Amino acid sequence: MILDPYDRLAETSETNNQATANLTILTRADLSGAISLSDPEPLAGQAVVVTLKEANQGQTGAAASKARLYNGDPANGGVTIDVLKSVSSIAGGTNRLVTFNWTPAAPGWYRLYAVSDLTHTVSESNETNNTAWLDVHVGLASPVTIDSGLAAGDPAYTPALSYGFVDPQANDVRVTCGAGSQPENTLRRDPGGDVTYRFDNLVPAHFYHLDLLLYECDGAGRQETVNIDGSRVAGPEDLGNGLVHRLSLLVDPALYQDRSLLVDIQSTSVDGAVVAAVNLIDVDYRYFDSGAAGDVAFPGSHNAGYLETGSTPSMAWGVLPYQSLRVNQNASSLTYRFAGLNPAKVYNLHLTFWQKDGAARLQHVSVDGVDTNLLVNTGDYQIHQETVLVPLAAYQADGSIDVVIARIGATSGASINEIALEEQTLGSAALSGVVPTPYFTDVYGGVQVNVDANGQGTPAPIGTVIAALDPRGDVVGSFTVTTAGQYGYLHLYGEDLSADPSIPGMRDGELVTFTINGAPAVAKPSFYWHSDFMVHPVDLSVGTTQGQQLLLQPGWNFVSFYVEPPSPLLNNVLQSVFNRYDRVLSETGVYDIHLADAFNTLKELHAGQGYLLHLTGTATGALVTNGLAQAVDTPIALHAGWNWIGYLPRTSLPVAQALASISGKYQLVHTLYDTYNPADLVHSTLVTMNPGEGYLVYLNSAATLVYPLDGSSAPSMQNWPSSCAGVTPSPEMMVVYGSVQINSAPAPAGAVVEIVTPRGEVAGCSVIQDAGVLKYVHVFGSDGSGPGFLPGESLTFKLNGKEVQADSALVWQNNLDVQPVVLTGIGPYFSWFLPVMTK
Repeated sequence: MILDPYDRLAETSETNNQATANLTILTRADLSGAISLSDPEPLAGQAVVVTLKEANQGQTGAAASKARLYNGDPANGGVTIDVLKSVSSIAGGTNRLVTFNWTPAAPGWYRLYAVSDLTHTVSESNETNNTAWLDVHVGLASPVTIDSGLAAGDPAYTPALSYGFVDPQANDVRVTCGAGSQPENTLRRDPGGDVTYRFDNLVPAHFYHLDLLLYECDGAGRQETVNIDGSRVAGPEDLGNGLVHRLSLLVDPALYQDRSLLVDIQSTSVDGAVVAAVNLIDVDYRYFDSGAAGDVAFPGSHNAGYLETGSTPSMAWGVLPYQSLRVNQNASSLTYRFAGLNPAKVYNLHLTFWQKDGAARLQHVSVDGVDTNLLVNTGDYQIHQETVLVPLAAYQADGSIDVVIARIGATSGASINEIALEEQTLGSAALSGVVPTPYFTDVYGGVQVNVDANGQGTPAPIGTVIAALDPRGDVVGSFTVTTAGQYGYLHLYGEDLSADPSIPGMRDGELVTFTINGAPAVAKPSFYWHSDFMVHPVDLSVGTTQGQQLLLQPGWNFVSFYVEPPSPLLNNVLQSVFNRYDRVLSETGVYDIHLADAFNTLKELHAGQGYLLHLTGTATGALVTNGLAQAVDTPIALHAGWNWIGYLPRTSLPVAQALASISGKYQLVHTLYDTYNPADLVHSTLVTMNPGEGYLVYLNSAATLVYPLDGSSAPSMQNWPSSCAGVTPSPEMMVVYGSVQINSAPAPAGAVVEIVTPRGEVAGCSVIQDAGVLKYVHVFGSDGSGPGFLPGESLTFKLNGKEVQADSALVWQNNLDVQPVVLTGIGPYFSWFLPVMTK
């Protein structure tokens, strides 16, 4: 401001006539909004939160106001959603969040409008931008269940309904197959060969199961295929077997990127196509192409992912999903975690294993410490695509599972090529879908869960679900625990071939397998089914499983296990050496691949028992057994005479310490090569008992063996090394021991004693450890396919390759007994080499 700009006034000072000041001019408030949803693609009937982000773009504060949400333009009849919301004052340049609740009633497209300052209480610089809008697609609610042929449950397609049958020729007919409410009792049939259903308003970001029941009751023998949008996805299904065909198909998302599916069930038969039920279900499906870009660490974007951050992706073997892999080179295990599982649902795990080379790579899979019975060897160049049921107990409490892929026989290198979690739909009702037949038997007993490595568990709680399955995977009985720790009577139904259609079930003499909340259970005793209408006690248990690995040598091996396999059938237990064994012997039975099944008396393998296994070929083998770890002090009942026993402790123990509970009651302990005699330690060669070994123990009278719980472990058995590499052991043997004199002096340490058959075969040998002492030597008979003595043949003894005399003529017999012998020889049995002295 300038005073007296023209200098008309006489002033004492003309220099102070000017004054300045800074003024700020603020813009008025200006409200605008943006809409977002808690679920950007909700389903019909699903409550969703709609958030209006109301921003003040002006510099002046906006007073408190009102906002409202509409379905459609409010200026053209839009319908109010939720109540009028109050918005507190908004400072210039800031925003407020306003939330509305919305439950869309029907699928389809919606345009939502949110109006700010509805009552015009705020003085704004721009009144034209107070309305925000957003297009929202609402998906078809799940599940859609259609009972084909049932008038009330099989609607025609309309855009408003968004699903239903499509019959442009109007020639579909309804067929009734019988009374009752089962879906297969009513069918939709199209004489032209195409039954078609349409589904609209699908959500491309979701996954869907198409569950179908295909059945015919006229005996036409149709071959039916299933097509989606013209692409075949299943079939042909042969309906001529009279069974209900249940298909649960995971639909490829590429087929419904346009939010629509056209499902066509086709048959080329002149009898037309038939369908019993068509269901579309929105499912939980989480997939990882391990080693590829979408393979992420937990929790990822889908509350799932791998845990070991030190594991690495690899595409060294290729870029296809089955070729890429995640590998953990720092440990022998690799873990994927899936969280947010619904305890009311049932899930499957799909896993792919593959490797490019033929080296044996053994891996097994567990879920939260529960073994899935899946053991894979990828050394066969094949793609192994496996599916296992997720045990219900694994996620009932916390809604989360850890899937552990463990490599056997190595300290690193666990790997996986693909892994997916998929919700079951059609199969989830299996436990309640047991079909009774006139043939049955009953079981009952105790049931324990959470059994630990010491064999200790807790009674199964009320609500625990027990299922019984036949060897083909059919559920033949189920029971829900009503008294903690007990179950039964549980009906186990047999197959009924007289029914139309036939009803699957147990067959006479088959082993029943059990699950507890979906996890494989150990049954004691094993139960073989007969339709006897009787009741039988069978105790069940499930808990933390572990693996035990045994290194097998070519030829005969004497083995045992300290884990009890859930499925004790011999071929299941020996899966890891499939096609590598031809004979297995136990104390009471025999298995020989050359015998018909009716003549094989050894059906099962169990913890705590000893078995002789013959490995074919010239290479070693890794026998991996998974099961419920047995308590070290589990009692083992022994009888008078020879017993084939297993070893339950996890560490090596001196023989006397391991067998302290039967001290004074046993005379001899044999392995394939070594013997322990508590009354003759001088000649004994067996020092320690070791995990994985089997033993022959001779008792004077019946007793109970209980291995000690504690005690310091011993080093693995250290025997005097044998130089007789060519000796072939067998289950047929006798044992000799005694002394060796050469020229009236004890044979020196290092001398080699051989026992030779009349055919010149070395069937036993020993290296002298203590001068003159011949420790226990196992002398083997022929097992029918290899070298060895025959009954009644004379034993010939050699020392360092030269024959020596025995004090008595010994003939070979398979008696497992020990025979004393004194060997004497005269003459040079050793070559002495003196150094050459030169000047």
